Amino acid sequence: SDEIKVDSSPHGVVEKMGTPEEKRHIFVRGSDQRLWKIENSGQWILDSYPGEIELRHSPFVLGIATPQHLVIYSSTNKNSILERRFSPQPALTGTAQVGTDRSITLMDSAQGVAFDFQKDYIKLKTGSLNGTQRKLVAGRSS
Repeated sequence: SDEIKVDSSPHGVVEKMGTPEEKRHIFVRGSDQRLWKIENSGQWILDSYPGEIELRHSPFVLGIATPQHLVIYSSTNKNSILERRFSPQPALTGTAQVGTDRSITLMDSAQGVAFDFQKDYIKLKTGSLNGTQRKLVAGRSS
């Protein structure tokens, strides 16, 4: 079957354990040798890191309190360590003014926000691309 399966031990962190606000962040290597994440929603999310990197072992996750973020490490087929950083809290919400499948224009409320074009992503929460993430690329301002 072409179905992707979990191919490593899971590793993750739980925020606010034992409270109604509890949130799980669990990471695994899939049988496609890519990094996958599952949270409270129960839906698997593929981490769309760039390049032709394949994971070799189970990911290892650290929860960092200040500023709050997760760091995920895993060895790769390039004899290197993949390091991914995720912030459980979105930096901006509701800031898309208009967009297509290839570009997005942010509302004026995004003015002055410092984006890291090496690490930051936009996660789409509505429309036909709901649940997907897209890497930020610097564009021209009009």
